[in-house]
Amino acid sequence: GNAASTAVNADGLAMTLGSTATVTNDIAGQDIAVTATKTINLDATTAIDVLATTGIDINSKGVTAINVGTDTNTGAINIGSTASARTVTIGNAASTAVDVLAQDVSVTATQTINLDATTAIDLLATTGVAINSKGNSAIDIGTDTNTGNINIGASNAARTITIGNAGSVKVD
Repeated sequence: GNAASTAVNADGLAMTLGSTATVTNDIAGQDIAVTATKTINLDATTAIDVLATTGIDINSKGVTAINVGTDTNTGAINIGSTASARTVTIGNAASTAVDVLAQDVSVTATQTINLDATTAIDLLATTGVAINSKGNSAIDIGTDTNTGNINIGASNAARTITIGNAGSVKVD
């Protein structure tokens, strides 16, 4: 093609654009559409950057999965990790589940972590559940204005319930 061309058509089993040198394509004000009946592979030795002024969508047709980081490489997967004020949303109110599977899950906030469920929040662990505060901050249980019961050790199991210790200043 040339600068006056309105289209460049290429047919074949494989098509290569570029060379070992830097390739720059300036397609100002134009759309680029790539359609394939098989796989489209993008491979770079350094990085692939995708930038858009109106958003980037990654979707799949039908019920096929959208996979990110599913190869056997061990590099980190970063989402919203730059030093900018973003809201990172995972899932939707209509989602049936959001699974987080790992050997260790850390949630760190510089302010408040809110867990809100319409039915229940159930914390289970095989070696115990610890609720602690940093410094001299209080641990509050049932301090809102709701009138629900506070149950501790109320299941039908033989448990030892310990409140305070020998060094406690006061136990009401």
